[in-house]
Amino acid sequence: MSLMSTRVKPMQVDSMGEVIVAGSCVAPTQGAAAKASKALSSLGDGQWNATLEAKTAGAAGNAISVTCTASAALNAKAFLDMDAPAGGGTTRLNTILQFKTAGTGGNAWKVQVVPGPSGGDESVDENTVDKILTIVYESGVTTVTDVEALFPTTNFEVKTGGTGANILADPGDTVDNKSFAGGTGTCSISRSGTDFTVLYASTVATVAELNALITALAGDDDILEVAAAGTGGNVMGAGSAFAHTHLAGGAAATQATGYKGQGFSMSYVATGEYLVTFDHPHQALKSVKVFPSLATPADLKLQAGAWDDAAKTAELHSMTAAGVATDYSTNAGDRINIMAVFTDTAGR
Repeated sequence: MSLMSTRVKPMQVDSMGEVIVAGSCVAPTQGAAAKASKALSSLGDGQWNATLEAKTAGAAGNAISVTCTASAALNAKAFLDMDAPAGGGTTRLNTILQFKTAGTGGNAWKVQVVPGPSGGDESVDENTVDKILTIVYESGVTTVTDVEALFPTTNFEVKTGGTGANILADPGDTVDNKSFAGGTGTCSISRSGTDFTVLYASTVATVAELNALITALAGDDDILEVAAAGTGGNVMGAGSAFAHTHLAGGAAATQATGYKGQGFSMSYVATGEYLVTFDHPHQALKSVKVFPSLATPADLKLQAGAWDDAAKTAELHSMTAAGVATDYSTNAGDRINIMAVFTDTAGR
């Protein structure tokens, strides 16, 4: 870096002089910001061997934490207590039916119990398109035992038997479109602030399913992502749980290179934007010029920006000929040239 600082008297009679600060330097560069992350393979029994990281680079990601816990409430089957569904149930049919497959799929189903013709047999039908289970009974004849004998079907079974001798009668045992509920997936995730809690069904949930929870985060929850998937087929066991642990290593972009010479220093601000700080005690900037020095011609131009008298700083913009911000060349021999003229407030 070369720099010259001189004081020049204006070509007029005046008690004030001028100070010219001129010099050249290599363009400063910016170190990349880092995302906070955590390799989970060292936690618990290591089954969840993915690596998680903050969606956004910076130190704020270090506040994100993850807790992983086994839960017996997961991987449950959807069920319906026939005499107590929401909105009223059957009067005498007190059987509890359940979807045969664990998970949330059964929650989409409804049941209707309807009377059939006199002398007809009780029956059951599954409409897999509309997700409706229909039970037909003969009023005053069909018993709870008769209904339960219709199960298991393709998708449903008796979870808890009712009072077998009860005889169904219309209208007390006629219901329409009552929903099954309580089916749960193999894993779940929740967030409080920057703290995530992952629950899983032991011996059932896989690493791929837990990773999918992270990938599906959306809205305000979308601050965490899977950086490395690990072994998707690994099955989480009781020992796979781990306590509250923070991500680490997140860091803001750093000033990889800053340049300082006699009279000024220059730092990187953002793409195509630099800040020149003058250290002379001159407050009034009269003019500033910046121009490139390139060993090889390139589509680059420099422009002086806003000046701050109090901070003694000037913005410097690097851009293409079309005005698109771009970092200045750092090739060997390329320089940024600066010349600033100040009023000498010392009156010399």
